[in-house]
Amino acid sequence: MKIMVIRELKTIRKNDVVKIVMMGRPKVGKSSICFFLSNGYPPPPSLHPTMAFDLHSVKLENQEIILVDLSGQAGLFVAEIQEQFIKNADGIMYVVDSSEHDFSPDAQYLTYLDDVISIQVPMVFLANKQDQEGAKPPYFFERSILNTIRRNYRIYGTVAADPRGIRSGENIEKAFEWLFKTIIKKKLTSTIQITR
Repeated sequence: MKIMVIRELKTIRKNDVVKIVMMGRPKVGKSSICFFLSNGYPPPPSLHPTMAFDLHSVKLENQEIILVDLSGQAGLFVAEIQEQFIKNADGIMYVVDSSEHDFSPDAQYLTYLDDVISIQVPMVFLANKQDQEGAKPPYFFERSILNTIRRNYRIYGTVAADPRGIRSGENIEKAFEWLFKTIIKKKLTSTIQITR
């Protein structure tokens, strides 16, 4: 059985690109997180916000991963483009600025996601900017906007870019690795069921 699982995993890796969508409102740190995952170090202060979408290529355990950074900007044209990416995603990274005060738009967006993409698609929730004054801890989101989520998810408190350089990248790789492994496990389970 172990040999079969390894063989199936190699098949997944050879034939399938993992697609992860990065979502959230404007200025929560999505582009900074994508930059960190793509390059392994924090972004420069001059990093511009994403317009519509941006694609990043990341490799983890010899697996190619396409990371789609979706703009938080509103607009019908942007929404139509983004919906196509969302529908074809293998995983979701949802980011909030944990130093904000009103998270009701995020709660609405997460409800919308349940309607657009299968609840079988896993999600990692990043409570970003934990280095900011007044930042809400991860358990705050667990008790408020995540308490109705039906999909498999994990929450991490993160720091994409600390101006002092002390906490930059905090928990980002750990969160990404959990999502990646959850996606691969799901794909592996699906492949084994099909071959039986």
